[in-house]
Amino acid sequence: MQKTIITIAVTIIILLAGFFYFTRPVSAPTQSVDTVAEKLVPNTETNTSATSEKVYRISQAKSEVQFIIGEVLNGAPFTAVGNTNEVAGDISISGNQITLGGLAVNAKTFKTDSSRRDGAIVRFILRSDQPVNEFITFKPTQPITLGTPLVDGKEVWVTVSGNLTVSGVTKPAIFAGKIKIEGDNLIVKGNSTVKRSDFGLKIPELSFIASVDDEVLISVSVVAEMAK
Repeated sequence: MQKTIITIAVTIIILLAGFFYFTRPVSAPTQSVDTVAEKLVPNTETNTSATSEKVYRISQAKSEVQFIIGEVLNGAPFTAVGNTNEVAGDISISGNQITLGGLAVNAKTFKTDSSRRDGAIVRFILRSDQPVNEFITFKPTQPITLGTPLVDGKEVWVTVSGNLTVSGVTKPAIFAGKIKIEGDNLIVKGNSTVKRSDFGLKIPELSFIASVDDEVLISVSVVAEMAK
């Protein structure tokens, strides 16, 4: 009897230790997202000789990147939403040409409605606790060319094609959205739907998770301020 009690106690201790280990707080970012964004060189052809070029830098305080994915938890449908303002990048405008220098997002900083889900996303799904996977990046393959230059206050629909890297896997992606100038600010909102299976993102097998959609909606809403 005593041996059985000891065995049960040890099992409980191991389970509790594992629970607290895997649900422990996510560690802080290893480097600034701005630093990562600065290293992204776009694969675009731009007219660098233009003297009228204006450069806008994404403001983290005014910006957000969000993912949305459908799940079935405990037999009921649920929509998981994660948000972060750890996003950086520069956008330049020269005449009717808009160039996104590259976008970086710290994948360790997504927050949902559950800290345990946040930990699972970091450690098991995005594996962003590993430095090589910490940042999601998007590098455009061509600039956006408008019919006419942007006019202050007028919203324009645009699409941008590029290479999206998540957890070390790079796939082509297209973001569609709106862009407009408001004074010294450039406001950009766009969405892209990708498949997590394309990036090798696997969901842990847990009894309360019946299914998770393969398609993930990525939403970007940024305010970029004119560089001084």
